[in-house]
Amino acid sequence: MAEWKAWTNKDIQSLEDGWAAGRPVHLIARALRRTEAAVRIKAYHLGLRRRNYVRWSDEDVALLVALHAKGTSIPEIARHLVREPGPVRSAIRTYCHDAAPTDRRPWTAKEERLLEARWKVGERAYNIAKELNRSINAIRCRANQMGLQRQWGNT
Repeated sequence: MAEWKAWTNKDIQSLEDGWAAGRPVHLIARALRRTEAAVRIKAYHLGLRRRNYVRWSDEDVALLVALHAKGTSIPEIARHLVREPGPVRSAIRTYCHDAAPTDRRPWTAKEERLLEARWKVGERAYNIAKELNRSINAIRCRANQMGLQRQWGNT
């Protein structure tokens, strides 16, 4: 386990400056050579709060659209734009609505047959998701789209 490291006035000032500038926590943590959790906890104790929304400039949107169109991953786009992945995902939904989702793959007939068979006998969505390498939400949504009903069991 790592040894505890006291916060100096210089560390606190760097944290406050980075926080006020809207820098992502992982970058502040890296600069201070601390964990993200340590930075978040200290920020909480200092009473620092994030704004809920940071405006996207036209240049940021253009870069976002270009990187997304090239198939760049969300974490990589977030690094380029110095933002957290969550707001980047949200911006992709907002600004890249005519671009096809890159993280979805179509359902095969074999997957649908397996889903139908397992769903009807009450197999848990978690187990089906694990077998098909899909999310639990994807399993539930597809079962709903297919109009599948359960005989018994949990979702």
